[in-house]
Amino acid sequence: MISLLDLQRSFLGYALGDTVGARPWIVANGLSTDQRLRIYRNNAVVGFEKAMQATFPALVRLGGIDWFNQMAQAYQRVNPSRSGDLNDVGGDFPVFLADHLSGGEYEYFSDVALLEWSYQQCLCEFPVSPKNFDQLGQHLQEDLSQLRFQVAAPTRAIQSNYPLFEIWNQNRSEREPRAPIDLRRGTSRVLVIRRTDHVEVREVSAPVFTLLRAFAAGSTVLEAAGTVAETCRGVDFSDALTRLLGLGVLVEFQLN
Repeated sequence: MISLLDLQRSFLGYALGDTVGARPWIVANGLSTDQRLRIYRNNAVVGFEKAMQATFPALVRLGGIDWFNQMAQAYQRVNPSRSGDLNDVGGDFPVFLADHLSGGEYEYFSDVALLEWSYQQCLCEFPVSPKNFDQLGQHLQEDLSQLRFQVAAPTRAIQSNYPLFEIWNQNRSEREPRAPIDLRRGTSRVLVIRRTDHVEVREVSAPVFTLLRAFAAGSTVLEAAGTVAETCRGVDFSDALTRLLGLGVLVEFQLN
């Protein structure tokens, strides 16, 4: 007699596309064994594909529905859903695509997937409003070696070797794309920000992006200024800080 564990493994394997041998543990009763199993396989695969399509609409447009569904099925076989919420299934898809597309002409698809997954994550999180910033001015001139900023948790920072923001922006809806995008145009730095009633995606300059990452890593303002000066030579640090503060992603400051 087959054990419950082996039965569950065999059923899961079939639902995800594997073939199985004899199935005496399935009673036909009006429908054949294959017909009964096919119902669950179709539900498992189609439901997964629909969830993935809803999470990665720009990728669907870029690669086409047939290519996307093939990749989603291959991804499902190695990353089956472990949650009752299908909104969670795409978490490892960017890494999966990076492994499969590395070195090819479509390797930028993994960056698009990361941006879309970041959007999905922010969409499911709560916005955080800045606080105690009315006292900030008195510290900016004297306490830079002790002053640290906290970055809002529902904020994602993505750097790509491709014009990621333009690629995503042109393919996120059913509208007709504009002129072809030159993939060699250079690095794109994108922030995904949870606002009160929507998720904002915007491209930022290298100094602003570098500054945000420095603060997210725990750097003081003085340390962050050094990082920006080292990586973005000739940049006005106070201008970069002002622009970053204007984005509303720094939600609190503290003095050590």
